[in-house]
Amino acid sequence: HNNGLLGEITEPEEGKTLFQKSHRIGNSKLSVFQKSSSSSMNGILFVIRNPFDATVAEWKREKGGGHTGQGNENIFKDEKWILMAEKSLKRWVVLTKNVLEKYENEKLPLHIILYEDLVRNATHEMERVLDFIEQEDYFFVEDREMRLRCLQKVIIFQLRKFYSFSH
Repeated sequence: HNNGLLGEITEPEEGKTLFQKSHRIGNSKLSVFQKSSSSSMNGILFVIRNPFDATVAEWKREKGGGHTGQGNENIFKDEKWILMAEKSLKRWVVLTKNVLEKYENEKLPLHIILYEDLVRNATHEMERVLDFIEQEDYFFVEDREMRLRCLQKVIIFQLRKFYSFSH
């Protein structure tokens, strides 16, 4: 999928993905994972970011910085910034509330990842995700240590590439 994740436009019921990424609120595609293609949501893997940082990042993305871009500080002088920020923060509250209500009402397993922790130590956070999906008996990764080492190598490579371009 252009500028997104593989499987992002796949319907969860197709059974092609273990996790389904979504920003949608209050529907069956909310951060779901499934045991089989015939099941609906079986649990929630909720990645949540500091609402202020999420709002700033979205504004920078909208103003041409992309997902990793650094927008000029002048973009925050735009009168639309305040309106967008208010709407974004309201959406953040509604999404968080809906996730917690879905967890409570449907007694679904819930695993919360703080985005900032994911950025700080992605390997550790992915290890926690694997623990969660194995504990809930959704999926078992036989070669998890090898995959985690591979993830760590990719992260180190990406960091070196990023710092070589930005410094």
